[in-house]
Amino acid sequence: MKGRNVSGGLTLDSETDGDGSASCNSVSGSITVHINDATNAHVSAEARSGCIRNELDGTAVKRNRYGPGRYLDIVNGTGERSYRLVLQSGRITVRRSRNE
Repeated sequence: MKGRNVSGGLTLDSETDGDGSASCNSVSGSITVHINDATNAHVSAEARSGCIRNELDGTAVKRNRYGPGRYLDIVNGTGERSYRLVLQSGRITVRRSRNE
């Protein structure tokens, strides 16, 4: 699944968005990903000028060594399903599924 957005919000839910991988890009807005405990997911998030919130586990959001931006890399379970999230400005939030 691919999602692109210029302004506004994108939301992915690991329970309802199929078995495959997902890639989301947003210029200005928000990207929210809901991951349940049973989902084997690798989440890679990058915000060039914005913030990343990790509400899934204790993995820290890191700053890029050179230049602006932040990134987050999380593996839940075996990491079979890949979520690639790229944001220019706004917020990326990774959290537990709403049904847990």
